[in-house]
Amino acid sequence: MFEWTDRLQAPGDWITFVLFMIFVLLAFLSQRHYLQFRLFVDIRNLKNYLNIYGKDKYLSPLHQFNFILFLISLLTFALYANFFYQEILFYFLGKINFNQILLFLFSLEFVRYLILKMISTPIGLKNTLDQLYFKTLTVKGLVGIIGGCFLSLCHFTFPDNQIYFLISLLILFASSFIYHFKIYIEITRKKPSYLLYLILYLSGFKIAPWLWLYLILY
Repeated sequence: MFEWTDRLQAPGDWITFVLFMIFVLLAFLSQRHYLQFRLFVDIRNLKNYLNIYGKDKYLSPLHQFNFILFLISLLTFALYANFFYQEILFYFLGKINFNQILLFLFSLEFVRYLILKMISTPIGLKNTLDQLYFKTLTVKGLVGIIGGCFLSLCHFTFPDNQIYFLISLLILFASSFIYHFKIYIEITRKKPSYLLYLILYLSGFKIAPWLWLYLILY
């Protein structure tokens, strides 16, 4: 049995602080970018959001709205990864703390984006990459917000219910996979010639890093 009560009641209650930061960032977005945020959280109109804000002015990952979404998703995924590691992999791999997981995820995303930028510009795929990154960041942001809500319920309401955590993790994983699959299908429909680039992108930048990590750990 998982020892959720002991795990979640960490010294200094840093998990509560991380969850608090996620909702502070959400509150900032809703106040500073009210119209964009209102359309963004309406999942039924996700396509409209992507059409309206998928333009040059809003595509940059350093745009305030996109960057804060990135931080929210990063914190949420790091919390999920930390809980999963502590409960499933801890006894096999030893101690790895939340800060290390957070740093790894941030470094992975940062390095992957830099490499893609360097590759895409010379071969004329910069705009396609910007669109792809904007859409995937949007999906990650939505999943991150929903995941933050799930984790808050798990932390404050069901601290000893590992089934709830696993179900929420499965829901988020399935949702993210479905949304990303739709994005990739849309790209290949509009420009079938990009199929090869898409396959190389998925195998080289989405799958390979996790395979390398698995080989390093085992």
